[in-house]
Amino acid sequence: MSRLLWSIAVCSFILAATARIEADDPAAIDIAQRLELLVDDALIDTMDGVAFKLHPPRPAEIALQFDKPWEGSGNHYLTVFQDEDGYHMYYHSVVGRSNSASGKDWVSYTCYAQSKDGMNWIRPNLGLHEFQGSTRNNIVCRGPFGFEDGVLLFPYPNTNPDAPREHRYLAPGARVDRSSGTEVIRLFLFASPDRVRWSQVGDKPIINGLGTKNPSTYYPPKNLLDSDHSLFWDAPSRQYFLYLRDQRILANTGEHLRAVRRATSKDLVNWSYPEWTHMQPAPPDQFYTFGARPYFREPHFYLAFPMRYVRWRNAPLPDKYKGQLGVGVSDTVFVSSRDGLHWDRRFLDAFIRPGLDPLKWTDRSNHTSMGLVPTGPNEMSVYMLEYFRLPEPRVRRYAMRIDGIASVNASYAGGRFTTKPLVFTGNRLVINASTSAAGGFRVEMLDAAGRPIDRFTGDNVIEFFGDSVEQEVRWDQGPDVTSLAGKPVRLRFLMKDADLYSFRFVTVAPDVDSHEVPKAAPHRTAQESQSPVRFTEKLIHDGFKYIWGVQAVDIDGDGFVDLTAADALRGWLEPEPNDGEAGEPTQGGGLSNLYWFRNDGKGGFERRFIAENAPHGRLERHVIADVNADGRSDVVIVDNFQGDVLWYEHPGSDAAARGDRWKKHFVSKGGMLGAEDVTVADFNGDGNLDVAAAGWRLGNRFTWFANPGNGDGIWRSADIDGGFPVARSIVAGDINGDGRPDLLATSDSARIILWYENTADPKTGVEWKRNVVDLPVGRPVFGTLADIDRDQDLDILMPFGGWTERIGREVAWLENTGPQADGRIPWRRHDITDDFPAGHEATSADLDGDGDLDVIATGHKPGQVAWFENSGNPKARWIKHTLKQRWPNANQVIVADLNNDGRADIVSCADYESKELRWWRNDGPARP
Repeated sequence: MSRLLWSIAVCSFILAATARIEADDPAAIDIAQRLELLVDDALIDTMDGVAFKLHPPRPAEIALQFDKPWEGSGNHYLTVFQDEDGYHMYYHSVVGRSNSASGKDWVSYTCYAQSKDGMNWIRPNLGLHEFQGSTRNNIVCRGPFGFEDGVLLFPYPNTNPDAPREHRYLAPGARVDRSSGTEVIRLFLFASPDRVRWSQVGDKPIINGLGTKNPSTYYPPKNLLDSDHSLFWDAPSRQYFLYLRDQRILANTGEHLRAVRRATSKDLVNWSYPEWTHMQPAPPDQFYTFGARPYFREPHFYLAFPMRYVRWRNAPLPDKYKGQLGVGVSDTVFVSSRDGLHWDRRFLDAFIRPGLDPLKWTDRSNHTSMGLVPTGPNEMSVYMLEYFRLPEPRVRRYAMRIDGIASVNASYAGGRFTTKPLVFTGNRLVINASTSAAGGFRVEMLDAAGRPIDRFTGDNVIEFFGDSVEQEVRWDQGPDVTSLAGKPVRLRFLMKDADLYSFRFVTVAPDVDSHEVPKAAPHRTAQESQSPVRFTEKLIHDGFKYIWGVQAVDIDGDGFVDLTAADALRGWLEPEPNDGEAGEPTQGGGLSNLYWFRNDGKGGFERRFIAENAPHGRLERHVIADVNADGRSDVVIVDNFQGDVLWYEHPGSDAAARGDRWKKHFVSKGGMLGAEDVTVADFNGDGNLDVAAAGWRLGNRFTWFANPGNGDGIWRSADIDGGFPVARSIVAGDINGDGRPDLLATSDSARIILWYENTADPKTGVEWKRNVVDLPVGRPVFGTLADIDRDQDLDILMPFGGWTERIGREVAWLENTGPQADGRIPWRRHDITDDFPAGHEATSADLDGDGDLDVIATGHKPGQVAWFENSGNPKARWIKHTLKQRWPNANQVIVADLNNDGRADIVSCADYESKELRWWRNDGPARP
């Protein structure tokens, strides 16, 4: 569309708008670099030819099918959030006479599911609560009777920066007291350090009683805490918000209306009187649930998706279900707020309708989870309960554009809107917008009085057409708006057949051609350069279900290094037939294979079995060690889901070559919940190799196991330390040079690196002294110990990353400067790179044969393998050489000489999307 045609189309709008804007300079709104959603008109002054538009999400896959024995047709109330460890879902399961609409004899549980991508969900075997004689279930809390009795939890991360570790997750939970002959519902506070082990905070309720006016004991009329309760830390106001349901009596009709109150607290002890939330407009709709949460991309927006309950309607349903159903029908609506108390309800239409499926027209179906979660770079999701009260209800994911709940929309005829005066910081304006092929966007900058600013209006504006969640706005002179930062300005959006979902100002690095002088980066970035070493990439095996570890050793004694790796066949992404005892979950108890790949010495690898279809939930990281001192290399491995630490005994070279299976031994059966990493060393000096393990997520602790002798018998276990959220890695090595093996450990959620000094004493046994590496760190994941600077002590090599590129981007080594008189070691950090997205693991080897240690690292998302050339001074410049890009879910990386040429080759694996095991053959110096 030409600028002339565009100017003609909007000329009348511009003239009219300019005439209406007063010359006076009203108070400007400081938006700094906040993301501004187009869900309300708080920043809008005038609108012509445009209107707000609600964008219902699209139905995606079934996230969970409620088909376990402890899950009934009354399952309800979903809570979903994402944190640095993935996605987490809590739901209330109802068994007993849950097909009855009366609720009599219902038994309720709070259950937990987890996912790495928000799409594929599993129920971990937590082993916390018994159901029908088995603890193999995902129950985190149980109540003996009804909705409200026992405890039904609504967890959420506690983002208060001053919160103690044991309060990392908070949940309001309702209990019922019937001791006096009347039903009194009280709301208590619960906390957890790890998402699954919950304890009540104090013995007093935070909301209590019937009609009492004491602010900390107030509770409105009966039977109203049987819905969801939303509790979270509000960063803008530095206090906690708590939303609960009440009944409001309409003055004109006397009708009892389900509505919402909000209480606040600075300390989780003293609570304000619960105020009514204010809806505008406010039709007499029944809000059965509310579920307010801060928006994950911008905490000054509060979003809620209430379930609208229409009691006086019943949809026609098959006769066989009528005895199970209650009354009414339900759908989901959308409301938003900027202060958490006053809510904008301009969208009266349903956000999600029941749809064509007649079974979704049952009462209390179609209620959504609390909060939104990102499920892709351009996508976010909400989760909805379907088929309430029917056999096998389920949870479905609904997906939508990032920021895309609503927009300002212009038709083909065109339109525009102008903001109120705003003050911003930053040097670029970025919009989330979509147009048709014939549509377009232009953005003008006006002064506070509405007068055009030279170079930012009229023909200076460059039109945008297309679809982008982060489109940089440009003018003839470029995108830079630094000259307007800090000054009151108005934005005028000229639109045609287009939607604007959000906008924000940002600070970005200058364009190459902008002639701006870039500021020095806070850390050094390893520069990409032509590799001095040639590598040839080779696929070893693909088609894994889930691979999370690889090691190298000569298994068959032929002189060539073979490889080991495990694969989770079921228990992670696929359900298995429920052929176990009653109450045994079908996900989390699955099958795994443990392979070894025979190296033929010619670059080929043949897959063999160590264990086939073994009853393990998810075999993961492992190490090679001679556990029973018979001169053969055994495999010590962890089962992440079932909490096992075990070792497979090498049967001998000939037997292994024949394909004989290896004998399994348990170091710990179910005693290392969430087992994630493992290492071996003779910790107590008795000549036997002991084992140490890290318990990820559910375990959150480090434990060591003493070898009873030759690996047989009962391994004595002792916790080294605990309470760290997401205890990630554990590596043995003599860190302080005293001749005893110490331990390096990480907690990525707590963002700390620890080392534990081994104070083994023949009289007192092994004791561990905790030492925190007192340096600024990001999220340490899987590192190692290596003498990077060749000064005869072990330094720490560590990636600071996580699951996605949004979390961390650094790889660094921490220099061991030697123990002081008190045993403490001062560490000195040296960055290798600050531009390595989602660093997952790092190791070292001399790849180029120059006598110093180079570094090899993997990045998890979007996925890469690279090596960093040590230029001779590891405290100076490192040079990056990329081996593979766009290899999603790259995880463990090791080095080994696979072809006996004296050079270190690289081996790595990638789970989920890639599902591969690859190696990079080191072919020596690159040809000039």
